[in-house]
Amino acid sequence: MNKEYYVKLLEELIEKNVCVPRTINGFWQTLENYRKESPEEYKSIFGEENAEATIELHDRIISLAVRGSFSDNYIHLVVAYHFYFKKNNTGLYKMVFSLDGDVVDDMFYFH
Repeated sequence: MNKEYYVKLLEELIEKNVCVPRTINGFWQTLENYRKESPEEYKSIFGEENAEATIELHDRIISLAVRGSFSDNYIHLVVAYHFYFKKNNTGLYKMVFSLDGDVVDDMFYFH
């Protein structure tokens, strides 16, 4: 098995579809939507008006997700980041892409 071949292929798909910058932008947009749509819940977690200034993204995870069998046609690229608020691991943000680069879903989890 040639591991380097598969790593290179995954890297090419991620780069071609601009998945990493789109995931970072998606995180900030989702966080802003959360702040606007659920202000009380947002405040209970982040407290501060300017919480964005102390949130950092770390520990990028890139994977190929297969659900069921390969013939089920559920094969996606996944880019995820842990996000830290005041240096504490607060949650995880994932963006899921089709192999063609379309955004299939995104998820925002709190620990």
